[in-house]
Amino acid sequence: MMLTHQKLVIKEVVHVVRRNADLRTQVRYQGVPDSEIPLIPSELDPYQRKFICTHGWSERERSTGKRTSHNLLRTFCPFQMLAQVTKKPDGT
Repeated sequence: MMLTHQKLVIKEVVHVVRRNADLRTQVRYQGVPDSEIPLIPSELDPYQRKFICTHGWSERERSTGKRTSHNLLRTFCPFQMLAQVTKKPDGT
């Protein structure tokens, strides 16, 4: 990564509030009390982060494009990594 000047950046974040709200709206959890839904505690925010390589960024739209000296090294790198909160085998 040092030779190619790549960096991993956060592209998207899913917060615990959104994840828990999505679970509550699912059909299988309709009418089920919160104690039976696998909700994530709010202190573990954020629930999920999506990392991408800086070479995978899409091009931003810029006005008329008259200044051409601003070039990005885009290689359309397909790298993506999801980091999620998980439960340990001991239940914590």
